[in-house]
Amino acid sequence: KRRIIYQHNKAYGIWVCITHLEDIHACSQKSVMESYLKISFLQMLNKLKAGYVQMLTPLVESLRGVNNKDGLNKVIELEEKIAKLQEQEQVLSKLLAGGYIEMDSYYLESNQLKTEIDTCLKEKLQLSNSLNGNLTHLNEAQKLQRFVSVTEVFSEFKDEDFLDFVDDVVVKSRTRFLFILKCGLELEEEVKETWHASHMVTE
Repeated sequence: KRRIIYQHNKAYGIWVCITHLEDIHACSQKSVMESYLKISFLQMLNKLKAGYVQMLTPLVESLRGVNNKDGLNKVIELEEKIAKLQEQEQVLSKLLAGGYIEMDSYYLESNQLKTEIDTCLKEKLQLSNSLNGNLTHLNEAQKLQRFVSVTEVFSEFKDEDFLDFVDDVVVKSRTRFLFILKCGLELEEEVKETWHASHMVTE
């Protein structure tokens, strides 16, 4: 939860854990200065700027190299297998209707076919989600690569940049943050406390 505090005639943004606010014994995490989070984000961008050839370029190449062709071929194979199993179901129903098989045999074989179809459908869904996830990470990695490569230096925090590239933030401490990026990278940053101890928020 974001709050504004006023000290020495200045307003400061802080982030506070709701659980900590409700019960200090249930959560020991104290408030976090918003300025520290912003500085950490800028530090991360500048490090990516300085080392994008070593960090982002290999990531992009790796995501491009994910064998999507084999994955797509596997999806097609599963679709064909599902279609054949469904045809077998139809044939089985016709055999039952024509009196060529007993009801017990029909139920046994029908249940086996349904189980096999369900297995194929689940495998197809997992594979499709994996392929879509790789494509999303690739697009986000390319976007981040272009962004850091054309900017000279990151000295001003911008909300839109943060929202464009950060999926989530894990607060490790009041000065240490783990940025979970939309491209799949997880990068940890730490800043030095710049406030005098008497100015620190103790909530």
